[in-house]
Amino acid sequence: LQPHDLGELIVWSGLGLVVVAVLAFGFLRSDAPSQNVALIFLGLLAVLIFFAVGADALHGMLSGLFFGARFISGVLEDGGEMVTLSVIAAAAVAVAWGCCSSSLARPGPSSGRPLA
Repeated sequence: LQPHDLGELIVWSGLGLVVVAVLAFGFLRSDAPSQNVALIFLGLLAVLIFFAVGADALHGMLSGLFFGARFISGVLEDGGEMVTLSVIAAAAVAVAWGCCSSSLARPGPSSGRPLA
C-alpha cells in the first residue's frame, strides 16, 4: 500500500467506526422484525465494503501486471460497487413498499400501507 492509500484507509475506518456505533445503538433498541431487515442490509453493506476496499486493493496491485489488468480490475471494482448499490436501493424500495413478508417488516405506522 502507498502511504496515501494507508492514510485514506485509516481515516475512512475511523469515520466508519462512528457510523457503526450509531447503527449498533439503533439496532439493539429495535424490535425483532426491524432487526431482521437490518441484518439483510448489513449483509449487503459487507458486500459493498468488499468491493470498495478489497477490490480497490486488488485493482492497485494488478494495475501493472499485464496488458488490460488495470481495465479489468477497475471494471470489477466499480461494477461490483454499482451492482451492490443497486441491490441495496432495490431492497430499500421493497421494504418501503411492504414487499417483504410481515415477519420481516411492517411498512407503515400501523396502517399496513407503504409510507408516502
